[in-house]
Amino acid sequence: MKKALLLMMISLLCIAFLTASGLAESRKYIHPAPVFSFEYPTNYQAGTLQSATEVARFFSPNLYKLPVIVAHVSEQKEDFKPTDPVQEFVERMKTTIPGTADFKIIEEKEVKLNDGSTGYLFKINWKWVDGITAMETILLSGVKADQVITLTGTAFSNQKHSAEVLAICMTLNLKQVENRNETGI
Repeated sequence: MKKALLLMMISLLCIAFLTASGLAESRKYIHPAPVFSFEYPTNYQAGTLQSATEVARFFSPNLYKLPVIVAHVSEQKEDFKPTDPVQEFVERMKTTIPGTADFKIIEEKEVKLNDGSTGYLFKINWKWVDGITAMETILLSGVKADQVITLTGTAFSNQKHSAEVLAICMTLNLKQVENRNETGI
């Protein structure tokens, strides 16, 4: 218990440092309408979009292409609930990668983004198609102009990747966007 608490505190400190300092050596993706942005490491590569709502995909250039950061934009439903993007994520995963299973929300909370906007953060653990490999997705969503902007970061389930993915997701900006190292798809 003490070891888990210590690891959690170290992770939170790392996350706070990465979030406060921004990502070193990063590029900014800027979406034209609705305007939003997020930063990702310069070594990440653009990937092929895999669904109708997907607007950006960037991944670490390694054998597994993980971590992968994906941005989605969808219409806000009249009866929108903060958990709707989680359900949509699970459905997309089961459709695009049959055999994925055991999706569990292990953390959910309302957060303030760096731009002051309200966002909804979810940490989701799940199993790869082999039923053994533990995966983790950080899902951060916010609403702008009746559109739901969802940023997901997926990687193998471990502390290093978890902190990196969370730091990337927390750069989501739903308000004013500056043109620094602008990248679009």
